[in-house]
Amino acid sequence: MKNTNTKISSKEACTLAHQIRRETGCSLAEAFKAAYNRNTAPVDLKTSWTAEELNKIFSDKTAELIRKGYVVDLAGMAGSQGEVGKIIFKKNNRFYALVMETKSSYTDGIYTDHYVIWFGHYTEDTSNMRPLDTWNTLWLNKFEATWTQEFVKITKNYFVTIEEAEAMNKKWLERCQNHASKFEDVDLKRYTRPILALVRKQKGLKGVKASEIVNIQRITLWNNFTNKYNERYYKVELSRTNKSGKNITLDVRC
Repeated sequence: MKNTNTKISSKEACTLAHQIRRETGCSLAEAFKAAYNRNTAPVDLKTSWTAEELNKIFSDKTAELIRKGYVVDLAGMAGSQGEVGKIIFKKNNRFYALVMETKSSYTDGIYTDHYVIWFGHYTEDTSNMRPLDTWNTLWLNKFEATWTQEFVKITKNYFVTIEEAEAMNKKWLERCQNHASKFEDVDLKRYTRPILALVRKQKGLKGVKASEIVNIQRITLWNNFTNKYNERYYKVELSRTNKSGKNITLDVRC
């Protein structure tokens, strides 16, 4: 509930605004507006973002750090360590990094690509660092993160919270269980003639007789990524044997 009768100090507003921002995912400006209105739930919890919104989160954090006196260290940004992007800062003779990087989570489902934005300080000795020396290498795995936000990629331009991705992966798994690929034996009398013509087109099987076809199975494949049945073919078993003495089986596509 809003409470406009009680004044709030700038320090209290700052603390409350950052709390609101962490809990809701709103912008810092919205969070401050809500804090001064004494409203701890200014917007619905944000659960999805576009790629441009992720860029804005990174940009807003950069602007916030610069306002707080962090200075960009150009030499420290030399070279890539596989991150999407990074900015190295220096303040009070300590190095800091704001980084966006990707990682994969080995959970069940198809939505496993994560984008992580984090900020942290360097934990190794930097006394040998020289100003504007691009040979300075600040290894990202030597930073200790003190702030982080994580997103799961659903499409190229749609990212969600970990909780939302878990729910989407669960739904995907349920669909997979409900739509398995089909393996069905078919009526030989009905299918032998049309299938025989296709079998005879296979290398070395031009002289196959109809009587040599002992079983025909229709296979319909379910694609878990498109959520559709997207391919059908026939597995044909012949009475002819291969070098191992087993009946020859082949896949026939119409």
